Amino acid sequence: MNDPSGSAKRTEYPVAADEDGQRIDNLLMKLDRARPRSEIYRLLRTGQVRLNGRRIAPSERVHTGDRVRLPPFFGHPPRPPPRLDASWLEERILCEDEDGLVLDKPAGLAVHGGSGIGLGVIDLVHALRPEAPLIAPAHRLDRETSGCLLLGKNRLALRQLQESFLTGRVVKTYLALCLGRWPEDLTLLDSPLSKRPGEDHEPRMRNARTHVRVLGRFSEATLLELRLETGRMHQIRRHTAEQGHPVLGDRRYGSPKDNRAFAHAGLKRLFLHAASLELPHPKGEGTIAARSPLPPDLESMLKNLR
Repeated sequence: MNDPSGSAKRTEYPVAADEDGQRIDNLLMKLDRARPRSEIYRLLRTGQVRLNGRRIAPSERVHTGDRVRLPPFFGHPPRPPPRLDASWLEERILCEDEDGLVLDKPAGLAVHGGSGIGLGVIDLVHALRPEAPLIAPAHRLDRETSGCLLLGKNRLALRQLQESFLTGRVVKTYLALCLGRWPEDLTLLDSPLSKRPGEDHEPRMRNARTHVRVLGRFSEATLLELRLETGRMHQIRRHTAEQGHPVLGDRRYGSPKDNRAFAHAGLKRLFLHAASLELPHPKGEGTIAARSPLPPDLESMLKNLR
């Protein structure tokens, strides 16, 4: 393919210091944001992208000074992305500076877009902040979970934010409406969870701790505040289900029959909301703190139950 710009073709990319430790697939996505992820994987699979002269798997990480060989057409010039109207997202930004932002993510919006999902948070925030060197999540938030989502806006800040999550320096609280009457004295869930839900062949078990406080009781449900001490996949959903009190609306760990029983009150989705987070600022100056109020659909359901 010819370079439409007529400029010299750059076939090697030197990995910069602020890109040290980044996955090769994520680096390639940053270098050519308009190229589909499936195409990135195809280029890696067929050896059209190489690291220091050798083939590389998508999950491998690069280091400062590495040389990434790119196809002649890669990033010359990037295809213009479709014009997105992400202005509606502006009012959902809870706090922001040059290093990151906290978004009040609506339920039903995935963090990453993909096959069968369409646009995700990352696509929309890229459209909203096209000048940012990077837009990437510092932690996970399920598609059906609403609330506080922290995004890094440059590589160095993202690494420091992720390190805060890994080392337990982040205070994350969630609100969840769970089936049945939660025991008043059950304030700590401390059972290990497999690395990924559903693993069965010698799963790798990891410590998981969730602190629980009862906020309100209804005839057949309990409103809980949950604080995560660790951050395992689906930790709250799995821990509460283990106790026989799954989060209402949970189609994976809950019961369809139980979920249908709350349809009269307006239950239409997972009743799980990331209510707040607090962590050190990546530059060591103060803290990042954000709070998201319970969304109207969940608040309405509580009023109906009362």
